[in-house]
Amino acid sequence: MFVWRDDCLLTRSSLSVMLRDRMRKFASALISVSLLWSMGAVSLASAPDGEKDAGNVTILSASVQGSDLVINGSGFGTRAPSVLLGGTALVVSSNSPTKIVAKLPAGLPAATYELRLVFTSSGKKNDDGKKNDEERGASFNVTIGATSAQGPAGPTGPAGATGATGPAGAAGSAGGTGATGATGASGATGVTGATGATGPQGPIGATGSTGPQGSAGETGATGATGATGATGPQGSAGVSNYQTVTAAASNGNLAAGGRISARAICPAGTKVLGGGVQHTTTLVMSLTMISSYPDTQQSWFAEFRNNTSTSMGLVTVTVYAICANTN
Repeated sequence: MFVWRDDCLLTRSSLSVMLRDRMRKFASALISVSLLWSMGAVSLASAPDGEKDAGNVTILSASVQGSDLVINGSGFGTRAPSVLLGGTALVVSSNSPTKIVAKLPAGLPAATYELRLVFTSSGKKNDDGKKNDEERGASFNVTIGATSAQGPAGPTGPAGATGATGPAGAAGSAGGTGATGATGASGATGVTGATGATGPQGPIGATGSTGPQGSAGETGATGATGATGATGPQGSAGVSNYQTVTAAASNGNLAAGGRISARAICPAGTKVLGGGVQHTTTLVMSLTMISSYPDTQQSWFAEFRNNTSTSMGLVTVTVYAICANTN
C-alpha cells in the first residue's frame, strides 16, 4: 500500500511509525492539559496576587441606606470590585473584606434588581509572558423602594438527606423528680416461710381505760325475811319546850348619834336557838342596826344608832329570841 504525503511515497511500516509518534504526542498533550486545569483550580481557590482576605465571595445582605447601597458579606478582599445593579455599574464609595458601599443612581425605579459583584485580578502568565485576567464574583437579589405584598408560601420541598451524627453534647443537669407513677398490680403471694422461734415475753402493757357499764341485769328473786334485830338503847331527848320570847325598848326623842338597844332572855332551863329584831319610829327617818347576835346561851341582843344629824321622835326596838330545852 502506498500513501502520498508531502510529495513523498510512504510504505506501510513508515506509516505505522508515524501514527505511533503522533499518538504519543497526543497523550502527552492530554496530560499537560489536565495538569494545567488542576493548577488553574488551585489558583482560583487561592487569593490573587497582592490581595488580602480574598476567597470565595459570599453576599450576606444588601440594604439601601439613604442614597447608598450597603453590601455585607465575606471574601471581598481589599481591591474595589465592579458593582452591577440590574446591569448598571455603580460607583464604589468604600470597600473592605466584609463591606462594600456603592452610590445609587438618582430616580431609580422601585423594583427587585440583580446585584452582581465582579472582582478582577491578574492570573498566571501565558506562554507569551502575558497574564490572564481572573474573575471572582457573586450575585444577589435586592429590592429597591416599595415592595409588593408577600406571595403565598410555596410547597414544602423534599426533605434533605440525613446528615452525619454530630458528637455527643455535654451531659445536661439532672431534671426534677417526676411525679410518682401509679401503683403496680400486687404480685403473687409467696410461699409461707417457716415459723420462727418464740421471742421473749414483752413487758405488761398499761391498764386500758374502763369500758362502758353493761346493762342492768334482771331483778333477782326476793330473799327471805331476816330475823328481827334487837331493840337499840333509848336515845337522848330532842329539842322540847320550843317558844319565842320578846323584849322591847323605847326612846321618846333619840338624839343625833344616840343608841337604843334591847335584850330578850329565854326562861330558865332553856337555850336561845336564834333571834331577830325590828324597830319603829314616828318620823320617816331610818336607824342603823349596829349589832344583832346571841350575847349569851339564853339571850339575844340588838342595838341601833341614830346616824342622822338631828334627833328623831319616838323610837321603839323589839328583840325576838327563839328558846327551847336542848340536851
